Amino acid sequence: MPTAQGDEVVSLPCDLDLSRLGNYFIRGEFMSSSSGVRMASALALVALLSFGAGVFAQSRFGDMDGAENSLQRGLGQLEHARDIFGGHRDNAIGLVNQAIGEIEAGKQYAASHGY
Repeated sequence: MPTAQGDEVVSLPCDLDLSRLGNYFIRGEFMSSSSGVRMASALALVALLSFGAGVFAQSRFGDMDGAENSLQRGLGQLEHARDIFGGHRDNAIGLVNQAIGEIEAGKQYAASHGY
């Protein structure tokens, strides 16, 4: 359903119509309407769950985890590369594996020392 400005209203797979939210605030009906209360509750729940998921997903060692993930992706690319580099590809694979091992050892050290 297009709005007055020609934008499309996104349909949600539930009975909440977010396009009416502005009208509830404008007419002052927001808290007096049971559908408005349901809508506000649903929006608050979504916001709370999104925040909680973000906090839960964060690691104690975010930068180290990011570096390890990057090394893992690089390792995959090295392993799929053709072996035409005179042994240098294999040396790089060994060094990347060594770096991944050092990151894991560092995280274990930090965890065992209360970080």
